[in-house]
Amino acid sequence: MPDPPEAPDPRRDRWVLFRDLLVFSVKAALEAFRDLILIPIALGAGVIGLIFQRNDPGALFRLVIDGGRRFDRWLDLFDERKDGGGVAAILGQVEQALIHEHQRGGLTQQAKESIDQALDGLQEALEGPKDRAHDSVSKVQKKLAE
Repeated sequence: MPDPPEAPDPRRDRWVLFRDLLVFSVKAALEAFRDLILIPIALGAGVIGLIFQRNDPGALFRLVIDGGRRFDRWLDLFDERKDGGGVAAILGQVEQALIHEHQRGGLTQQAKESIDQALDGLQEALEGPKDRAHDSVSKVQKKLAE
């Protein structure tokens, strides 16, 4: 008989979202850094090709673009890679080190508990406004349906 599905755990789900946001932010920052570097190099390669490479003026530019493609595959901003390589592997190693420290009950355990308590309090404080917003949306939907 298969195991029953796990009950939702809002605290665990928050940490999964936090991890996903952090990983995405790091990847997006690396991509932005790539753009800051790649744009002037690509422009320089194009100008050099136009001036000095009569037979194939785009050869150097294409090399730069190929380097950008390899970086994109390594970065894998939207987690399309299935081999687990690239920056995801590096971030996974960092995550495993943090999980290990957490399981040992180190400082990260205390920090996690403090953050969980703060987020619980914030969610409880926002329940009232959220309910009022939901009621307002429901009223608008009813008016539009009439």
